[in-house]
Amino acid sequence: MSGETINKAIQRLLVAPLLILRIPNLLIIVLTVWVFASRLIYPELVAHRITPVMSSKDLYLLLLILGLIAAGGYLLNDIIDVRSDQANNKRAFINDGSERRLAWFAYGVITIAPIPFAYSLASEVNHLEYMPLYFIVVGLLALYNLVLKKTPLLGNICVALLCAGVIWIMFLAEQESLQSLRAMDLAAYIRISQIALFYYVFAFCSNLAREIIKDIQDMDGDRIVGARTLPLVIGVQRSVYFIHATLLGLEVFIIWWILQLGLSIGLIIACLVLVILPIILITFKLLKVNQESDMAMLSTGFKMWMLLGLIFIYLLTTDL
Repeated sequence: MSGETINKAIQRLLVAPLLILRIPNLLIIVLTVWVFASRLIYPELVAHRITPVMSSKDLYLLLLILGLIAAGGYLLNDIIDVRSDQANNKRAFINDGSERRLAWFAYGVITIAPIPFAYSLASEVNHLEYMPLYFIVVGLLALYNLVLKKTPLLGNICVALLCAGVIWIMFLAEQESLQSLRAMDLAAYIRISQIALFYYVFAFCSNLAREIIKDIQDMDGDRIVGARTLPLVIGVQRSVYFIHATLLGLEVFIIWWILQLGLSIGLIIACLVLVILPIILITFKLLKVNQESDMAMLSTGFKMWMLLGLIFIYLLTTDL
């Protein structure tokens, strides 16, 4: 084997897993839950001398479980999308044959491995009835990749709901301590709920819009595999109008939310710069989209915008 071939093989082994498992996306998921737990919920509980349901070990176990679930979903997505990715001239890291069989094996390991962790966590928080949630989330991701992503809008909504619901699992685990906080300090409880509401709506709308952008990018490959995504059903222009409506609705919500929460001037400026200004820039870019490279840039822009939204939430937890 030549030196060049060895280098390509090493690069494939090192780089492919990072891209297939979407490591940056996994980090955003983990950081989101960590910010809500360690910067918002736990400080309020400690300040009111309320013992959290989850220990630090439990929190990191939850982060591990969520990371593995998401990694499995991304891996399954690449396994299922081999044909459409090839049609769309995307760089393929899973090809037919032995690589695909190995990927299926890896998916099985990633899906099964967290089960004892999920059981342990459910036992630690004294809620074994939460255990089926693991299988429900994994099942929804499988259903999305196998069926829903080929249907108009249903797959996009499924992904957006799963992304928005990342922190819901933590709130569910801490519901007893949060109810104690509500009884002791209603204002603190409402503040946490309002910040969580911002995340739910922001994450849902931004991910919904980004998923439709990705569908527009992948139209050629989706058409070949017989998918009926929103752009293929109603056309690109109407799909862009739908994205505009989604972003406009998000802007209206953010303005209402700012008025309700009564943010400081510094946080209002941070919201304008980190959240609202990117919406305006993305909307402006959508008006001028005329080639596939523009869609790729928009997709990346949405990801950066979601990261900026997380930074804003961090600033909220610091200020409040």
